[in-house]
Amino acid sequence: MKRWSEKEDSYLINYYHKTFIDDICKRLNRSRMAIYLRRQRLLKKGKNIRDKKDFFSKYWKNQYKNNNSLIINHKLAIQKIFRNENIQNFRKARIKEKFNDVSFREKFIKDFINRRNSVIFKIKQSRIASVMMRERHKNQIKHKEMLKNLRKNPSNQQFFVVNLLRKIYGEENVGCNDWDILDGLMEVDIPIYPLRVAIEWDGEYWHSKIMGVKEKDSRKNGELIKKGWRVVRILARSSPPLSHIEIEKNLEKILSAIRSDENLSFIEVK
Repeated sequence: MKRWSEKEDSYLINYYHKTFIDDICKRLNRSRMAIYLRRQRLLKKGKNIRDKKDFFSKYWKNQYKNNNSLIINHKLAIQKIFRNENIQNFRKARIKEKFNDVSFREKFIKDFINRRNSVIFKIKQSRIASVMMRERHKNQIKHKEMLKNLRKNPSNQQFFVVNLLRKIYGEENVGCNDWDILDGLMEVDIPIYPLRVAIEWDGEYWHSKIMGVKEKDSRKNGELIKKGWRVVRILARSSPPLSHIEIEKNLEKILSAIRSDENLSFIEVK
């Protein structure tokens, strides 16, 4: 077995973190396994050998900026993985298992709120907006069309309430995520057209903990009342989500708020 010299050790310590492993193998005339084992031994001796993480991070960032074929192949590989039913089932099971842990779930929620409210997140969000999107905002017709497409699908709980109300007031009289009432500026979750009642289904998590949402809600209330609509805001429990049975139990409370003469009503469904 070929012994390692001080010169080789020095090269490994100084260049391991910023050189491809194949290039190190050629330079030292050693196998990959020999390089890995020597690194482990040097680490045990207390030598400071930096990790390759930063090097590869910079390398791949640069590759993804300039290498179109790499980007296309990466997307195809990701799509192939996500079409695999076994992988999807395993992934879902692992996520469910993690969120069953109360401490993990609470930490995740706390971290998520902090990220959403951080200055860094807002800066990143503003940078993500492309030139195309900025141009679209200048065109009022395209801007309204884009806003309508932002929320096509309601939550399961909201859609269940829509169907309950359609049975009472008629299919054509109850809408869902209507953008036309406020001229494309904001959507109305559940409008009851003949009564001119706008029901807003407010998920407890989103509408009580995310910065800026309450202000937007207040603006929407004002705009609807100006147009002669009465507003009913339903604060609905988010964790765990309301079951259909729980919603049905609170239906009379919802109907009572709809019949009220007040311009703005608040009810809580838990």
